[in-house]
Amino acid sequence: DIKKSRVKDDQLATFIVNDLVGDLQSVPGIGPTTERQLKDAGIDDTFMLLGKFLMCRKEGCNRQDMCNEFVEFLQKVGVTGFRCGITTCICEKAAVSVAGLFEEED
Repeated sequence: DIKKSRVKDDQLATFIVNDLVGDLQSVPGIGPTTERQLKDAGIDDTFMLLGKFLMCRKEGCNRQDMCNEFVEFLQKVGVTGFRCGITTCICEKAAVSVAGLFEEED
């Protein structure tokens, strides 16, 4: 739920418009603890994190389905804070980076 995101609008906008860099902590909401949890789960950089989000796309799913699956992944690897914010950032970055990822109605 995007309303649960604690990432500020200006942080989200800056993340979306800037180039994706490898540093996991460049994603708003990811600090040292979350970075370690992601690395322990095999996600070493932001490119892999975006790839993990894209792997949530299944036939017939929509934006919300992908986000829900991604939040479940974050929960599974032990991320307790900022799950919704991280998901919002990665989802919005994917939406502007991958043409046609979501249907217009999403």
